[in-house]
Amino acid sequence: MICTGCCNTLDHIVTYVFRQLTAKGKKARKVVEQQQGAQLIRLMEIRPELLQQMLSCILNIVMFEECRNQYSMSRPLLGLILLNEEYFGQLRQSIIRSQPVDKQSLMAQWFDNLMDGIERNVTAKNRDR
Repeated sequence: MICTGCCNTLDHIVTYVFRQLTAKGKKARKVVEQQQGAQLIRLMEIRPELLQQMLSCILNIVMFEECRNQYSMSRPLLGLILLNEEYFGQLRQSIIRSQPVDKQSLMAQWFDNLMDGIERNVTAKNRDR
């Protein structure tokens, strides 16, 4: 129950940050700067490793540990991946390289399948895909 609540909270934060950072136009950006959440946005821009650590932790739990609430754990993943695309690529390669040689191509295929058909937005439909 606690894990589910934490994942929901993280999902809301990540979704908020992603939507604010991808707001189009100077007018939308100006509105963002005036909102109370502007400090959060600046923090995420200054310290991207905070979200990178969360992405790494959740991905490792979902992939390598017994995870009873995989659905809840997966909810913030898309937002974290989209906010940290370069880091996700590095993490992906690191995980693939850590596998036995005969399983690396299969792991690479699974990562490809994970992002197959995914658009660069955090809509519910895209998230569920």
